[in-house]
Amino acid sequence: MREILDEERFPPFRKLFFALEQARPEFAGTVTRLKLAELNHPEADVAGVLARELMRNAYQHTTGANLAELDGELPRTVRLEVGMVDVPGCAEARVRVAVFDQGDLFGFSPANVRRGLMLAQALGDRYGYGCDRVRRPDGKVVWVQF
Repeated sequence: MREILDEERFPPFRKLFFALEQARPEFAGTVTRLKLAELNHPEADVAGVLARELMRNAYQHTTGANLAELDGELPRTVRLEVGMVDVPGCAEARVRVAVFDQGDLFGFSPANVRRGLMLAQALGDRYGYGCDRVRRPDGKVVWVQF
């Protein structure tokens, strides 16, 4: 895990499949799984689980929202992006699930984020967190590739 500094570590999407804002984590996970299954990606189920968990973490840790008790609209602070990226040194493109939020890296530690990052570490080829100052100057991103 390392802070995002350049396009080598966090390359732009070659193809963005979709992006969601204000989506409940379960919905985000289902959309991710269905879209990748439609593309016959072998990791569609894994991607769905990771999207759901990273979204859940982002809402919980940046807004303090208890999603089980929240009715109506969600805070507009979390964005999921799923797409293909080219990774230097890899012959094939990778799928990346990235969750952007308005939290900052001050005080952010993988030790404070439990399930989502543990799953990313266990199920992904690469994962990380940091600041993407170009796309989201006011927050951070947590991502996983496979």
